[in-house]
Amino acid sequence: MSQEAIYEVGYPAPHEYPPFMGNYIQLIHESNILDAMEEQSGRFRDFLESVPANQLHVLHAPYTWTIAEVLGHCNDTERVFSYRAMRIAAGDKTVLPGFDENLMVAAFDYGVCDLNDLIDEWAHLRRSNIHLFSRLSPRQWKEIGTANDAPCSTRALAYAIVGHLRHHANILQKRIGRKTSIAV
Repeated sequence: MSQEAIYEVGYPAPHEYPPFMGNYIQLIHESNILDAMEEQSGRFRDFLESVPANQLHVLHAPYTWTIAEVLGHCNDTERVFSYRAMRIAAGDKTVLPGFDENLMVAAFDYGVCDLNDLIDEWAHLRRSNIHLFSRLSPRQWKEIGTANDAPCSTRALAYAIVGHLRHHANILQKRIGRKTSIAV
């Protein structure tokens, strides 16, 4: 299979994902989702390294999570979405459950985590996901299963992974008072 065939998977159609996921997918304008994953890796890491250490565990009203908790949530979501993608790409028709992000954040106590540990964890997850998605066949990219009680395709999950992170990076940039947005 050529590299081009691997990467040009096409934009997911609305019938391929739950409505909430559309909020993340609509943030993606790149045509090559694996390139977007790769580029986002460096930009997000650069952005996180610019977060003032004294802001990591501060709760900024009206938000309900600290920056550390948001990063932990991004790590949790990267894991859950990639797990769903792996199962769906394999043709597994088991209905995959949703997850309670508030329960996850509370359970894993990200409030005591160090910024570098959260960054490293995310970078490892993203690298693993790039490997996972880069070896999928064209058929696997278009495979549709059920996640969170709705149809969901492998490619929609790849787009949602990038869009979800972009969504939270945009909010975090506002929270730390970044005047100009870094395209994450």
